[in-house]
Order: sequence, then C-alpha cells, then structure tokens
Amino acid sequence: MERAILNWVPENWEKGVMSTHSWCQQIELDRYSEEFKQLQFEIRIALKDNNKHIEHIQRNQSVYDIGQFLIRGQLLLTLNPGTIYYQVRRYIKIRSNFLTMALNYNVDHRRCGLHSVVFLSEIPNLTSDDILLVIQVITTTPHSTYITPSNSSDYYIEYIVRF
Repeated sequence: MERAILNWVPENWEKGVMSTHSWCQQIELDRYSEEFKQLQFEIRIALKDNNKHIEHIQRNQSVYDIGQFLIRGQLLLTLNPGTIYYQVRRYIKIRSNFLTMALNYNVDHRRCGLHSVVFLSEIPNLTSDDILLVIQVITTTPHSTYITPSNSSDYYIEYIVRF
C-alpha cells in the first residue's frame, strides 16, 4: 500500500530516501533552494514580522499521513459530488517538546498540549520555544482565516519550521 501511495505524493518529495524501514522522514531544506525561499516568503507574509529569522525548514514526508489525506479527499468527493474542495496551506504553532507527538499523531490536540486543532492563515506571536507547523488542509472555504477540521485525515503536516 505504501509504495502505491508514493505514486501520488508531491513532486518535491525525495522518494529515493523512503524505505520499508521508515515511511516517515523529515528532510532538511537547503536555505538557497526555491522551495525554502517560497516558504520563507509565505511565512513572512503570514507572520507580518520580517524580523523573525527562520533557522530551519524540514519537509515532513509521512507516507501514512499523506495517504490518509489523499484517501479522505477522494472520500469527500464521492460522498458530496456537488461540493468543491480545496487544499490550502495553513499554520499552527506548538511547543517544541510536543514535536515528536505532533509528527507521530498528526497534531492530535490531546497529545500536543492544545485545546483544539485550529489552523490559521496568520501566525500568532511566536515564542522562542515554539515550532511552526505548515499544514496542508482540505476545506470548502479556502479564504477563511481559520479552519477547524472535522477529521484528523483532513490535513497533514507538510513542513516543520524553527526560528
């Protein structure tokens, strides 16, 4: 099943590093790559603070999470044929000590010290202990400033950003 999902992952994924021993990996982005520069640009707009220095951006390559996300997208289209769904990028901040839990359990709020899962288009104030997760989420309201998913398969962690 995992190998079949690899046919549908984003083009920027490094499929060669995926193995049967690890279907979830974080790939450090080169700060001079177009991918890094584009994300940096988007994050600065969302932060409204050009003084924040991005130390690292990692691409989260989780075959299981993206597989659930892709299957959920197809299920929603099948169940609601007249509805238009969008995949949009949103943000959520977590404390650094919850990163492993967030990656292992796809930002399950009960395990990540959050009251609920709400993805934002604008990033609230970040502390030195915060990590920003860039999330890809399925929604019917692409211009909404916040999205509260109804199902944990409605989203996946796309990038991990450290300041």
